[in-house]
Amino acid sequence: MSVDVEISCPSSGSFLSAYVEYELSVLKKVTANIDYHCEYDRHFYSVPYRLARQRLDLRASATTVEVYKAGRRVASHPREHGR
Repeated sequence: MSVDVEISCPSSGSFLSAYVEYELSVLKKVTANIDYHCEYDRHFYSVPYRLARQRLDLRASATTVEVYKAGRRVASHPREHGR
């Protein structure tokens, strides 16, 4: 998704034009399995073994799956599709 933005500059009375790109994503709470994998959309993504059985935040975009613990990214994988 992209958005065209116009910003007025009060001092000169002109407009600045900007093109802003947004990436849509899904946020989900997950629990890492005992084998330190999280499931999303019937696919499994690994996290560090120390995080087994812990609650984590998962962010999935069209191309990437990222896993966070306490706001810090702990894993990032290309998103799998199909099956």
